[in-house]
Amino acid sequence: VTWLKSRRLFAVLLVLVAVLAALSQPFLKANVVHKVQTSGDLDRFSMQKGALLYALHFPLGIGPGNFRAYNAYYGSRAVWNTTGYSSAHNFYGQALSEMGFGGLFLTLAWVIAATVMLTRFYRRSPPGWHRTMILALAGMWVGFSGASYLGDYLIPVYHNGGLINFGTTIYAWIGLGLAV
Repeated sequence: VTWLKSRRLFAVLLVLVAVLAALSQPFLKANVVHKVQTSGDLDRFSMQKGALLYALHFPLGIGPGNFRAYNAYYGSRAVWNTTGYSSAHNFYGQALSEMGFGGLFLTLAWVIAATVMLTRFYRRSPPGWHRTMILALAGMWVGFSGASYLGDYLIPVYHNGGLINFGTTIYAWIGLGLAV
């Protein structure tokens, strides 16, 4: 959002974030890195490895909704030694494993096309409330698309609550619809 609004401000904020990140290294190491290493969060790397292995062994994917069934066997220590989780816990990893490289490509193309569309709407809009709203919606779409690396926020699926958490997913679609 800041990049579209002001590239100069974006550059200043980028430098500021880099300086703050460098200054906060001791705090981050003690309070973030250590907790991640001891809490099982590194299992996400194992889940990513599993998703990639599915795509490499089954280039067309294992089929939508089949991650749980396949991972019960392939994720075990005897076969791939990844994880026994019922999902990839990652929208893009789930797409890669269930629909293969083609499915991941189409998913990323869809996310990128929506981002480009919102950017074009923003640039073509006259100054005013509508332009600001499109900018906010673009930020929301990019945020949801990025957060989908850690969950199923663009399309509700069977893991992470699925349709129970539909409210999380609907905001991205309502926002995209409002922009259109």
